Amino acid sequence: MSATAPTPTAGPPAPPKNVRWVMLGVMLTMLLSMLDNMVVSTAMPMVVRELGGQETSLPTPWSPP
Repeated sequence: MSATAPTPTAGPPAPPKNVRWVMLGVMLTMLLSMLDNMVVSTAMPMVVRELGGQETSLPTPWSPP
């Protein structure tokens, strides 16, 4: 009797390790972009007030009521 080695089952190939680093970088970039937008949108009313206010009569999200 001859012993045969079991054949490995065919499955999806594992992704390369650099794909994980790229995805981590993309997610970190999206997080920092979201935080930046949140800070700027929160500070916008104060910046507009400090610089002299709105020159137009169009309503904007940061115009005072």
